[in-house]
Amino acid sequence: MNEVIELVEDNLVEYMSDPSVIVAFTQKTCGACIKIKPKLYEIPKEHTVVIVDCDKFFRSSKLMPGGINFYPTFGLFKNGYFIKELTQKDIINQTLD
Repeated sequence: MNEVIELVEDNLVEYMSDPSVIVAFTQKTCGACIKIKPKLYEIPKEHTVVIVDCDKFFRSSKLMPGGINFYPTFGLFKNGYFIKELTQKDIINQTLD
């Protein structure tokens, strides 16, 4: 099982230097966010998964290049660099690289 971290403070930046990080930018009231959350626990263990509640952690939500236009939004970061935005389909099918 991979490491899934649900932020309890506004500190996403502390995880960004990991070799491969998938960040899920979510809202607690978002139905699609709730539905896809179990899939985040199935992501291969070479990825660190960080879940950000954008209503609570405004500073962390600003780390997505281009901003967040809808929820959930997923970003793939490697060694601190943004690689690409992932779709819900990418998360479900685990087509992550």
